[in-house]
Amino acid sequence: MSDKILGIPSRLIAAPIGTVYFRTISEHHKQNKDFSKFTFKLIISLMTIAFIPLVVLIIWGEPIFAFVLGNEWGIAGKVSSFMAFVYIMYFCETVTSYCRVAIGRQKANFWISLVRLLITIVSLVVGIFIFETFFATIILFSITIASYLVADMFINFHYLGKYKYSYLIYSTVYFFVIFTLWYIFL
Repeated sequence: MSDKILGIPSRLIAAPIGTVYFRTISEHHKQNKDFSKFTFKLIISLMTIAFIPLVVLIIWGEPIFAFVLGNEWGIAGKVSSFMAFVYIMYFCETVTSYCRVAIGRQKANFWISLVRLLITIVSLVVGIFIFETFFATIILFSITIASYLVADMFINFHYLGKYKYSYLIYSTVYFFVIFTLWYIFL
């Protein structure tokens, strides 16, 4: 249920935004124009817009899910509270997924995708077999995948040649605030 609800924005909104993004950056790239500022503003805007719903979900996710879906779904709200940041970063990654393709970095894109698969498998295996609890596994998975997605976007900015440190600072502060809210409220 958490995946279905948190994935709605990516399924409904990210694909059309990603299409416009790809068309825009392809035109810029053909004309040798810089599109790093456009990409940076887009990502920062998306993260900023998502911040308030993210905070609401972290603080009141469990009671909201229980109220809307019934008491037995409260646990899905708690899971969603941990997974929401991952979905925000996934949304940003989906929107800009063609960045490396547009600039001719398909090989890097392939290797980065393989790293994501390995990180996903390792985080789930470690969570299940070492931490042995459902919520510890979800927390570990959330932190590792969110960190991967931040690094993935950082790599995009590295290839674009600008804004990589500005993005890294913004996303690190963002992640720290979210982590602090997790600690306080969950």
